[in-house]
Amino acid sequence: MIPINVPGFAGPKNLGNKLGAEALLDDVIGTVEPEFTTPCDINIVGDYNVSGELWQVKPLFDALGLRVLACISGDARYNEVAARHRARVNMAACSKAMIDIGTRMEQRYGIPYFEGSILAPEIRARRQARGDEVDHVRLLLLAHADPAAGPFAECAAVAGTVAIACLGDNHLWQDLQLNSRAELSAPMRRWFPALVVKNSADLKWKKFFYRQL
Repeated sequence: MIPINVPGFAGPKNLGNKLGAEALLDDVIGTVEPEFTTPCDINIVGDYNVSGELWQVKPLFDALGLRVLACISGDARYNEVAARHRARVNMAACSKAMIDIGTRMEQRYGIPYFEGSILAPEIRARRQARGDEVDHVRLLLLAHADPAAGPFAECAAVAGTVAIACLGDNHLWQDLQLNSRAELSAPMRRWFPALVVKNSADLKWKKFFYRQL
């Protein structure tokens, strides 16, 4: 039994999710050690697996060499959540409700976090049909990564997310569900500065990537 401090009806659903996450941080996370760890262990925060999307997306993470150590709260197991303090990075799939769990785990355990998203079904279908293409873009990004930018697991997660988003029909920043191209430029400069330098003509990123392959 996990106590949650919810006096009466505390507010909307997002607040309830936030209070539940705080209870997990206070009473569960960090109480169990995983059987083993890898350099590419990640946590997913704020995905509820309502339509089974986690089960569909997890094989994509496996194909990218990333192990999902735990997911809050969709398809979660107690021991997985309790051991999530040993992951290398948190991906916040729901920034409204559970962004605090990313910031607090960074403060408490030194685990960085980034905001991501579970991709649409049509993108997952294209991933199955064009897997080699995704791998080529991902390897291009990793070949130009700055090792000083952060943990390899976080870099690999960013590279994999960008590579899969390249299968979309819109501008890359739109397929990544960002608000503008400028929001994409910041992580590109951080993680893949050599590619930013190469893109001196300021081409659209998808066009630039495929010209490099």
